[in-house]
Amino acid sequence: MQNTILYLSHGGQKYHEQTRYSALTLLALLHEQSRNNFRIVVYTDQPGQLPAHDLVQAVRIDPAQFAALRGPLDYVHRIKLGVLLRALGEFGAPLIYVDSDTRWLRIPDEPFAALSGAGAPPACYLYNVEGSICANFFPQYFRLLRERRRKLIAWRLPHDPPWTMWNSGTVGIPSRSKGFIEEVLRVNDALLPHVGFRNCVEQLALSLVAASRFDVRPFDGYLEHWWPYSSELPIVLRRFFDSLPPGLPVQEQAARAAQFCIIEADLRAIQSRPANRFARWRAKVRNSFYKRKIDLLAFALRRRLAALESAD
Repeated sequence: MQNTILYLSHGGQKYHEQTRYSALTLLALLHEQSRNNFRIVVYTDQPGQLPAHDLVQAVRIDPAQFAALRGPLDYVHRIKLGVLLRALGEFGAPLIYVDSDTRWLRIPDEPFAALSGAGAPPACYLYNVEGSICANFFPQYFRLLRERRRKLIAWRLPHDPPWTMWNSGTVGIPSRSKGFIEEVLRVNDALLPHVGFRNCVEQLALSLVAASRFDVRPFDGYLEHWWPYSSELPIVLRRFFDSLPPGLPVQEQAARAAQFCIIEADLRAIQSRPANRFARWRAKVRNSFYKRKIDLLAFALRRRLAALESAD
């Protein structure tokens, strides 16, 4: 039986290069131990960007399907939940999803053993703990959860603080997980219209539902995750891919990826450059206009939901 590692790769070229690099670092570890009991499944709109290897399997999704998974509020992180739901139907559990902006440190044999185990409650993996949601840490979510205490009770979710926020750069789903992602989607969609800061609602929903069902464990001992450096990581990875000779076999690409370490100090140095600071500011301005558009959609959605509730 093959253990399933799941990726999602779509959009701009930088995301495909991140996925390719991350998958190559895992292949390097597997080649080193002559292992073939893993499959790397990538849901993507560009299958040709992936390493051509027996352990790598592409599942093509066209851009229109990705767009539909965003939902009525055009929420990009909802795509992850939709892909997880589809992957569970097509490949089953256990499986481990990882974000593309990552580098593998160890083969996850112990997590897969735990995810397949018979412990009570079942084990589940998220990347690491970011902190306890409170008035000073994710304050909008703190107010949201307090205001919706009755809903949380009805949903059988943790309804009183402390609420732990987990980073969702990894989602390890156990064999005994029926209905888990469906419930996460319901909670995500119910909370999303009621908060202005939407970036992390998906991982809030994952954190709440996982805490209600599983023994949640950290995965950061197996994977490096550079989520704070979305603008800087592509610059570093471009150096790596530019250094590869044309036609280099995938096994040699994997060996070179394993040797190409990414240093956080280098990412911070790039982040501090004036040109990069300006690019981040420009992206922030652009995103603020997009946020206003979504705020209007969320307002209209809240009105519709309120009308439906009053009709009941």
